[in-house]
Amino acid sequence: MLRSLVAVCCLWGFSTAWAQTPPPVEWQRNLGGSVDELGTSIEPTNDGGYILCGTTFSNNGDVSGNHGNGDIWVVKLSTTGSLQWQRCLGGSQPENGIKALQLSGGGYLVLGSTRSDDGDVIGNHGALDFWLTRLDNNGNLLSQRCYGGSLNDSPADINQTPDGGFIVVGASRSVDGALNTNAGSTDYWVLKLDDNFDIQWQRTFGGSGGETAFGVTLTLDAGYLVNGTSSTRDGDVSGAFGLEDYWVLKLDTQGNVQWQRACGGSASDYGVAVSELSDGSIFAMGFSDSENEDVSAPLGLNDIWTIRLSSGGQVIGDQTYGGSNLDSGSDQFQTSDGGFIYCGSTKSNDGDIPNNQGLFDGWIFRTDAEGNILWNVTKGGSQSDSFLKITGTNDGGYIAIGQSSSSDGDLIGNHGGGDVWIVKFAVDPVGVSENGQPTALSLYPNPCAGTLYISLPILQGFPVSWQVIDAQGKLAAAGTLVGSTNEVDASALKPGAYNFLLRAGTRQLAMPFVKEETSGW
Repeated sequence: MLRSLVAVCCLWGFSTAWAQTPPPVEWQRNLGGSVDELGTSIEPTNDGGYILCGTTFSNNGDVSGNHGNGDIWVVKLSTTGSLQWQRCLGGSQPENGIKALQLSGGGYLVLGSTRSDDGDVIGNHGALDFWLTRLDNNGNLLSQRCYGGSLNDSPADINQTPDGGFIVVGASRSVDGALNTNAGSTDYWVLKLDDNFDIQWQRTFGGSGGETAFGVTLTLDAGYLVNGTSSTRDGDVSGAFGLEDYWVLKLDTQGNVQWQRACGGSASDYGVAVSELSDGSIFAMGFSDSENEDVSAPLGLNDIWTIRLSSGGQVIGDQTYGGSNLDSGSDQFQTSDGGFIYCGSTKSNDGDIPNNQGLFDGWIFRTDAEGNILWNVTKGGSQSDSFLKITGTNDGGYIAIGQSSSSDGDLIGNHGGGDVWIVKFAVDPVGVSENGQPTALSLYPNPCAGTLYISLPILQGFPVSWQVIDAQGKLAAAGTLVGSTNEVDASALKPGAYNFLLRAGTRQLAMPFVKEETSGW
């Protein structure tokens, strides 16, 4: 079989002479007012624009309608970054924006935290609650719900589930309200909601120390992966190494633990994101200042650290990226060639860092499937600038969001303090055929509504795995092709842009396609 796969790779004619130039910047935008803003999420929308979420303390400039003490700020941008509408959500106490999602049925879902019980907020349980709001297509508030107990409960991530509901993660200190257990200090808190925001199930996980969940992703077996940080050596946590470890949980569809893994060394390791690959293995990322145990090749004071686990949670390998100073990772998504795009911030000016213009620069880099850096780029000015999230766009480029305090270097138009900072990158030159010739792979119809037909005559009966990756780099479907012509049911995919990938060995072949709206959606 290995010889057959090699033959297929040769027939596909993959080029090993990849371009190493980062994609150019198409546009960038500073948004905010005279005080401070922070951008925490950005997602493409069906109209080619973007929905972003963050926090604002201003009530001037681009911001209007602030309720006081910090509001969740939701902004809709056009394809070219023009502001179409903005909405402040909150009450008289502080709120923080976490993530905004466009819903398949229209409108937007916004996750944040709240201490208020007035203004837009109804039903706060105590000090700090998870807060979900639903907006219409123009940003008007339709409904809202608070989740928590009498102590601090802080959200971190949310994703829509195939049944139209949502999976939400964060940290909790409470033992009342919606919660009935706490192992000590803060625990992971995982909630499964239906499409009306009602709790279907909720679970807490942890030990006598502190645990904070930062990222959740859906798995192909209808379960969930959760990544975050743990400072515990008891309770639900086993195999811990140091002060703080990555703590990865694999849950089944009902939230039961199938396995857990603490990853790290004797110092502090902070897990922030997690992804499942088509073979069932897992990539977890964050940042680390450990120099032993799972961390095999430390570079400086603090590095971006990735670790690959088997489908059962065993360590396969790890990789560190950075320089001699402070480097931190905040987000990742998988690219069509099996590699990853990472973003974060850096204070280094050596090692993997091409240059640094100030205190901290935003840092983005791309790796191949083996973890080798294909290109990397820093952006910033003389002050502190960072990227917090990055995702793919419908045109094949990337868009990153974070915060900028600079008004020089790569930055223009700072409104005061820290601004929400958005950078749109053009189509990535890495992976584009040097001679521009099409491959033998064909997909039709494109756009498709239901069945997608895949034709690749050179397969000649060799089984080759496939996967569908959405515009945010997330795995949407996977399977195996056998024979030169195959059918794939795409009816369950949400409308939008996707990449169809064929994998043989370590090589991949990709072709974009569009899933169009169908009647009844």
